[in-house]
Amino acid sequence: MKKQQLMFTSLFIATILAGCGSKSTQTPQQSSDQKVTITMWQTFSDVETKVFDQKVIPAFEKANPNIKVKATRMPSGDEYNQQIIQAVSGNSAPDLARVEVTAVPKYAKLGAFYQIDKQKDFEQFSKQLVKGPLSTNLYEGHYYGIPLDTNTRVAIYNKALLAKAGLKTPPTDFKSLIDKAKGIVDDETFVFGPAGSSSWGLMPYFYSLGGTFANKKSTKATGYLDSKASIQAMKTLVEWNKKGYMGKSLTGGLGTWEGLNGGNYLMIDDGPWYAQANKKTANQVTYALFPKGKAGSLEVIGGENTVIFNSSKHKEAAYKFAKYLASDKAQTIFAKELEMLPVNRTTSKKPVVQDNELMALYSKQLDTAVSRIPSAKWEQIDKTISLAFENCLVKGGDPAATLKDAAMKVDTYLAE
Repeated sequence: MKKQQLMFTSLFIATILAGCGSKSTQTPQQSSDQKVTITMWQTFSDVETKVFDQKVIPAFEKANPNIKVKATRMPSGDEYNQQIIQAVSGNSAPDLARVEVTAVPKYAKLGAFYQIDKQKDFEQFSKQLVKGPLSTNLYEGHYYGIPLDTNTRVAIYNKALLAKAGLKTPPTDFKSLIDKAKGIVDDETFVFGPAGSSSWGLMPYFYSLGGTFANKKSTKATGYLDSKASIQAMKTLVEWNKKGYMGKSLTGGLGTWEGLNGGNYLMIDDGPWYAQANKKTANQVTYALFPKGKAGSLEVIGGENTVIFNSSKHKEAAYKFAKYLASDKAQTIFAKELEMLPVNRTTSKKPVVQDNELMALYSKQLDTAVSRIPSAKWEQIDKTISLAFENCLVKGGDPAATLKDAAMKVDTYLAE
């Protein structure tokens, strides 16, 4: 911990110094005939890297012959975050990087990322992008990245349990679903198989039922996380759990995939990766939009963004490539070759997406999906909310008191 704190301190000092210089100078301009090489760190899988290296980058370089892209595949997770910290504090960061959506605010606050909306055409360009994924780059009123790839979750149903409940197709709302399905509930059969009691697992349920974590500007949790609507949403989840509707996955028991495929869970919600990993049981499940609650059908946004480092000496070239990765041309390549959900609005309306039943469904769910709180303290906020959910659903805590306490704690993080 001491070593990590030292590294963060070094990063903070280094980025403050870098920030002081960047405010007094204009973004470097490059002449049209100047040849440059830009570097990028990416975290794609083996298959994705092959498409990125062999199709996406060559197409960009052909259209921009004076810009060469050198991409390096990096490890994901905590190791990647540590390497970003070391690179920025040691002034050895690449020009661009692919980062997970919740990481953008943390590094933006430290001054590591270039403020993308400084570019004159950004406002116009941003109109081409899907609103949800774009929002994950917003921090304190400014954009610090461009969406690269995105994901969300939809409802996935066990066909046999649907039939047992007397349903030919999945109901569109929670009330209709529970009214029909409660009759099949027993010690081993449940209506829902949530992905744990964490904020990630329960956010779609909580939000769809009318709850929320903070205000629209993500500056205050008190009055929102502990509002009447949020308390009622939590009380509904507690009631569902007491009645046996919530599966063992809520407390870390039988996993969502195992429970769905094994006939224990009527419904789970998951991303496109479920279908890719469960092809053998594809005929046993069916997909639908997440059920509507009081606030609608609201899922959570995931994915990665392209960011430009403040230390880059080739910001204009890097910006061109970041825009290209979110363009219809690049997003069409990703969609055709990898079935990746597009972040470009034009691409999302193309046959490559709309003629693919699953891609079209996920793309439609993305229209109402919401991002997590864009805060540099998201990890601490996430833990606070997750513990509150666990206290109410697992330990029997009072929803009103628990959410009030959590809201005050979240406010301290938002104020830092």
